[in-house]
Amino acid sequence: MIDDYIRAAMTKNQIPGLSVAVVQEGEPVLVKGYGLANVEHSVPATEHTVYEIASVGKTFTATVT
Repeated sequence: MIDDYIRAAMTKNQIPGLSVAVVQEGEPVLVKGYGLANVEHSVPATEHTVYEIASVGKTFTATVT
């Protein structure tokens, strides 16, 4: 069910790839990559993919503080 939701959101928002981690009570219940981390080279996204987020990190920092 979560896979369908994520894939639909990716299609709707034209997201080529993403990685998800869902943690419940300190334990991972879902750790998975979807789509492509690199479209040009057809590299799949995995739970270990490192993404360059550039200035998006500022939004996370501002939200947390």
